[in-house]
Amino acid sequence: SMIKTMGLVLGIAIAISLLVALTLVPSLIMLLGNRIFWPTRGARWYRFAERTMEKRAQGHRGYFYKAANFSIKHSKAVLIAALLISVPTTYVFLEAETSFDFIGGMASGVESGDGIAAMTDAFGAGRIMPTQIAVVFDGPVYSEGSFDLSRLRAIEGITAVLASTENVKSATGVTNPTGAPVDYVNLSAMSPDARAAQEAQMLQMVGVDGRTVLFTVVMETGPMTPELMDTVNVIRGDLAALKTTDAALSSAEIYVGGSSAVIYDLKLDLDRQFTTMEIIVVIGIFIVLLLVLGAVLLSLFAIVSIMLSITWAFAATVGIFGYALGEPILWIIPLILFIMLMGIGMDYNVFILTRIREEIHKGKSDKDAVVESLDWTGGIITALAVIMGSAFSMMMISSTMMLKEIGFALAFAILLDAMVVRTYIVPAMMTTLGKWGWWAPGPLQRERRGTKSGSHEE
Repeated sequence: SMIKTMGLVLGIAIAISLLVALTLVPSLIMLLGNRIFWPTRGARWYRFAERTMEKRAQGHRGYFYKAANFSIKHSKAVLIAALLISVPTTYVFLEAETSFDFIGGMASGVESGDGIAAMTDAFGAGRIMPTQIAVVFDGPVYSEGSFDLSRLRAIEGITAVLASTENVKSATGVTNPTGAPVDYVNLSAMSPDARAAQEAQMLQMVGVDGRTVLFTVVMETGPMTPELMDTVNVIRGDLAALKTTDAALSSAEIYVGGSSAVIYDLKLDLDRQFTTMEIIVVIGIFIVLLLVLGAVLLSLFAIVSIMLSITWAFAATVGIFGYALGEPILWIIPLILFIMLMGIGMDYNVFILTRIREEIHKGKSDKDAVVESLDWTGGIITALAVIMGSAFSMMMISSTMMLKEIGFALAFAILLDAMVVRTYIVPAMMTTLGKWGWWAPGPLQRERRGTKSGSHEE
């Protein structure tokens, strides 16, 4: 539900921004006229434009002009370097262990965080959120003042399996409600008072229906750590195996629950859904790019180039926060990186690629079109990246580790995408692809040259 809400709110916000850009902004420009560009307007603007064009005519070009020429001249070296970097970063993106340990990322100095730290030091991290296991038998465990011995033996077997599992500190159930084993076989031999007291303790672990029993498992590690996620999976497997061998459990229902199990199930669910999201997003963006650019290979490369920024930024986040600082990398980082960069980075892609196509339609060669386009748009794209990257980087001043990681990952990815991928890798790839970059099947095929001096060149 949290991810759904994020998607809905962001989608509505972007739709509103689009409507504002297409309706309100043009209306304001029409009302305010050239005054909206103050102070660079009127005669001042024309003087600025003349000086700029004179400098360009004299060969005074800026950083992006030089960067584009460098990338075109050394296109193969640039692409090989990008590939060598991408192999390990892609591996990190696919294989790095992410964490659901929000407790570990809590800010220091907060009372709740300090309280959890005190509990962990005094009683162990596992006591913060124990794991509960509910077993529902097909018949009563306790009925008419007595326990069913066959089911108590099955309960004892479950307790033994739990206690022997690695990372389990203690396990309590009906047959050991206080941690010490109960002589449930000889309950009838106890004095009435002792028996009543013992049964009262045991019944605390039996539900009101008389068929459901509860086990409480305290782990050695914290409730949201990767080690505990693995333990939950092991416990579920061991109990499933026990159910096949114990007749008293064959028709029972066993549920491993608690906070850790919830987090584990959430992780499995999100891993599956994230894969689905990636596939849908990539296919959708490819279709849109194909319609906008009219080029199959460039549309594919645009998506791949965004993937480079995502994997490089995630690897940098893992290196700084995971290895250098020893902090868990929260599960939401790759999700946010993928969704945000696919949107923001693709905007930058469309800016530069459509400008290149426009320059080609004016009659320029592919090389000149790339250089001119990057020279004119590189500064704008970089300025946009600096604005947005700076906004996201403000999250790094938070004392909450999750916000620090999100802020760094997004800021680094956006700046990397604009200053490295768009500036160096895009020109290098377009040079390598050449005319094949603009290929598309029949109906989507577009002219590669526009009209120049009255002639038409395919």
